[in-house]
Amino acid sequence: SPTKVLVDRRGSLLVCDAGNRRIVVYDEYGNFSRDIDDPELREPTGFCMEDGGRLWVVDRISSRIFVFSPEGTRELVIDRSLAGLPTPLSSPSDIAIYGDRVFISDSDNDRIVVCRPLSTEE
Repeated sequence: SPTKVLVDRRGSLLVCDAGNRRIVVYDEYGNFSRDIDDPELREPTGFCMEDGGRLWVVDRISSRIFVFSPEGTRELVIDRSLAGLPTPLSSPSDIAIYGDRVFISDSDNDRIVVCRPLSTEE
């Protein structure tokens, strides 16, 4: 059940494979390279890559945001209750980063959440 495709700066193809609870990475020729398989990912539905190469992934089931290093190591998990939001995220479907802002498609709440992370360091 692929839900999103992204091509990174090196030409690698990343596929959000919601049905198999992982992100799959293929090389520029379409050959399997590796996967990002975190035990807490339940249904990753959308992702984006920031300028530094870190991957931000939204999980529809847990309504959490996962941040992975360029190598695929989990760096951070952001809970569904974001500071300043009266209602927690519910069934997010996609995420984008532009400049210092993060945009989250919060499907069950019929809204787009726009925020600025205070820090992405643990």
